[in-house]
Amino acid sequence: MRVLYRDGQDSMLLTFPRDGHAMPADECHAALLIDEQSGAARQISPTEAAARTRTMQLSGATPGVCPT
Repeated sequence: MRVLYRDGQDSMLLTFPRDGHAMPADECHAALLIDEQSGAARQISPTEAAARTRTMQLSGATPGVCPT
């Protein structure tokens, strides 16, 4: 599942497993923070992503998987 969060300055893209298993530690599953002004994206830590979910608004979600 791909989930998008937003606030007034940034968007954050997260990936969640469907089956409840732990997320693989690879680039495809990494949390991304996207600057709304520049469009630049950077990988953020799971700790930062968890903190931002408390201050950002859920914007959308869609089923999706990483390519193999």
